[in-house]
Amino acid sequence: MYEIIKKYIVILSVILVFLLGISSYSYTQPWQDLNFPLYQVQQSMLAWGDLNNDGYLDVVIAGNDTGAMFERTYVLINNQVSGFNLGQSLEGFYAGSVSLVDYDNDGDLDISINGSAPLGGGSDIC
Repeated sequence: MYEIIKKYIVILSVILVFLLGISSYSYTQPWQDLNFPLYQVQQSMLAWGDLNNDGYLDVVIAGNDTGAMFERTYVLINNQVSGFNLGQSLEGFYAGSVSLVDYDNDGDLDISINGSAPLGGGSDIC
């Protein structure tokens, strides 16, 4: 009987030390606000890549713009300081895919988009 009580005391001590350790743990947020403009698009797709070869990731978001009710493609360029700037806003597609590939072998990424559009499906390379 004494051995069982001793085991429970050891287990409870370990749990107590663990819980006290958690309560004294100080969590700091490991990220920062990127000042990233989140456009309201549905049936959307996005791709990350360094479009302007500056060493920072840029993003392309395409989809059905819920505010304007038409398809749009947003090219957001990382400004390296406080977030992203709108590089271009293009007519676009929704419910498809976006990829960033150097199609013409010129050393910079090109944007490939395919999906649905108001008059049917299609593809585009920018």
